[in-house]
Amino acid sequence: MNLQNKMILLVCFTLLFGKVKSNELIVQISLKTCVNCNAGLFMLSKLSPRTNLVLKYNKSEELVIKELLKENEFYGSYKIEYINSQDVSSNCYYKIGSDTIEKFELKNLANKIEIVNFLEKKVELNKQIKLENLPTISERNAIYCTDSILVICDYVLHKCVIIKNYNSVPEYIELKSDTNLLYSLIKKFKLEEDIYKKYLLEIKMYGGHKISFRSSFIYKGSLYIAGNFLFPLYNEKSQIGITNFNFILQYNLKNFKLENALQLTPDKIIFFDKDYSEDATSFFFINHDTLYTQMFKEGNYDNNDKILGKWILDKSNVSYSFEKTIFPLPNYFPSKKIGEKVYGTELRCSNNVGSYNNFPFVFHLNSLQNYDLSNSFLRQNYISNFLDDASNWKMNFYPPRISNSLISGFYQKKDGCFLYHYNVQEDKIISNSKFATIENNKFPSYHFVGDDTFLEIKLYENSIFMYSFR
Repeated sequence: MNLQNKMILLVCFTLLFGKVKSNELIVQISLKTCVNCNAGLFMLSKLSPRTNLVLKYNKSEELVIKELLKENEFYGSYKIEYINSQDVSSNCYYKIGSDTIEKFELKNLANKIEIVNFLEKKVELNKQIKLENLPTISERNAIYCTDSILVICDYVLHKCVIIKNYNSVPEYIELKSDTNLLYSLIKKFKLEEDIYKKYLLEIKMYGGHKISFRSSFIYKGSLYIAGNFLFPLYNEKSQIGITNFNFILQYNLKNFKLENALQLTPDKIIFFDKDYSEDATSFFFINHDTLYTQMFKEGNYDNNDKILGKWILDKSNVSYSFEKTIFPLPNYFPSKKIGEKVYGTELRCSNNVGSYNNFPFVFHLNSLQNYDLSNSFLRQNYISNFLDDASNWKMNFYPPRISNSLISGFYQKKDGCFLYHYNVQEDKIISNSKFATIENNKFPSYHFVGDDTFLEIKLYENSIFMYSFR
């Protein structure tokens, strides 16, 4: 889609989301209620200047109400609607178009001001970034980005493409798998090189003779990349089996030189007599000396299972040792069978927030405070069924922005890309609008790189669209 068509689509979206759809905050004031019931009047001065404010009250109380507004230092503009009934209470109604999405008592306006002000913002396209001379990237990739750097791990082409300064003059750096790196890791991790060479032909038959770059994370001046390669290892019965050997590569973020390689031990975890393994295909994140990865297990999931693994960096700084699994399985967590194993959906990380791609379970990376939005999506009929609907595997949820009272994010279904806003305190989606249509079965990805800025990335067009809530 060219920039002109993109602007046309943005205008259409503004008609749905912005002020053309006539957002209104209706504040109904009654002096017949208790004094504290009108305490929220002091928050009127905190409203966004864009807010279409309507004050409704009895005309007989107008002089007193106007005096109260002055006492509460509110001098903004508003529309007046008189009401005749004496039997009213002091309430607020926030409307988008004809839909009332929030109803609350006036005294609670202070708790709602963040939601009202954010919903008054428009989504504006800042600029389109054309990635000229972008190295070849397959569709099987994992994207991680900040406000200045974009990291794309391509686990088909066995490389990692780094785009520095993507929002100004893009600079490309490619980290590729090579034989020297692979053998240096075999030596570092004290693996048996002779056994590897003995089974090399069989390893090549599985395509595992190169390092796969799976996903990435940036933390404290370092770029961490999850990788693996196939290696013949002995099992409990002293039999050789070719399996994934998983590790974390640590690169200096200034010069992209390899500084360290950290093994994950053990590769398989026994937890409450259930077999868990680290999911090397998923995202991960690091907080202090702790690594968090997604886990999968053999057999059927049940309600006692956990979905996130916690690994501790050892004192010698050579490996992460498994400690425990955390986060109980949410009620509607979907899984799919591949062979004899059952996989959960994949973890994604962006802007200090983690989420799962086929399921609206989100959490802060630092505090691990988590939110399960699934009941709201199901209850309000935005999603049919996470477990049974096969079409949901075309669904993608992206890490949202999280504030104290509002979660805003993107998800995709086969009929389009949607922007939702979720009220944390009331566990409900208060807005759900189509943001973009799907073209030729090509799916963009969405990444917040700040509280009010997000990227729509279309690698199939070599383009990035940068948006802001303003």
